[in-house]
Amino acid sequence: MSGELGVQVRVELPAAQFRALEQLAEEHGTSVRSLVRECVRRQLVGEAKAVDPKLVSIREMHGEGLSDSEIGRRLGLAHSTVSKHRRRMGLEANFPSWSRQAVAA
Repeated sequence: MSGELGVQVRVELPAAQFRALEQLAEEHGTSVRSLVRECVRRQLVGEAKAVDPKLVSIREMHGEGLSDSEIGRRLGLAHSTVSKHRRRMGLEANFPSWSRQAVAA
């Protein structure tokens, strides 16, 4: 994620809550760290809605440079669904990896 500064935060949770977060992250192909980061981000910008692990995964994969189609294939979603969520998060579209490779050649 470009243009952002990082800060390390230690979060202590009861073991049962941490295991539930681990399971949720695993089910949605993301990490506990990403889920916690998204919770903190939402608190800071005043978004009271619950964190959707699917949206966390989309934001994370977009940050890695994947296109909507590539993200959709990995998550089992239509590229139009990924595109809709990406636009709602205010993220610009990434080019597909094949077009990035063609430009680099």
